[in-house]
This record gives sequence, structure tokens and C-alpha cells, in this order.
Amino acid sequence: MSKHRRDAETIRHLKALGRAFAEARRKAHLSQVDLWNESGIHQVSIQRIEAGRVDPGYEVMQRLAEGIGVPLGTILDRANELAGEKGED
Repeated sequence: MSKHRRDAETIRHLKALGRAFAEARRKAHLSQVDLWNESGIHQVSIQRIEAGRVDPGYEVMQRLAEGIGVPLGTILDRANELAGEKGED
């Protein structure tokens, strides 16, 4: 089964994670293509992650964080903050 239903909490957390990565990337003055070049993660995948449509998994998150030049923990902390905000959807 390649597709499955995600509950509202999972969706909220994926969107928050995507926002946190997008914020960090923009703060580092990187485009998605720049991050692709730095991380080796394809730009289309970056788009999908930042949109909260996919769960990137630890290895991909680590590569993206390294490409941005920030600790993964910083991005995860920000994602947790964003997930707790009302009106995240």
C-alpha cells in the first residue's frame, strides 16, 4: 500500500516541518535549487517536503539541514513550535 490516510495531527506536523525547513532555507538565502546542489536532495523533493506532503525521514532531514548549514535540532525545534500554533492549516 503506497498511499495511506494520515490523521490531522500527522498532517499538521508535516506541514510545520516543511515550514521550518523553508524558513531556515530562506534565512540562509538559499533557493530550492541551491539547496538541491548543497544537499543532493532533488528540488522537487524539497518542494514536496516544504509543502508538507511527504515525510522526509531522518537521513534526508539531516542532509537538508547540513545543506542549509544549521543543526537539524534547530529545525525540529522550530517545527515543534509551528505545530503548536493555532491556524497552522
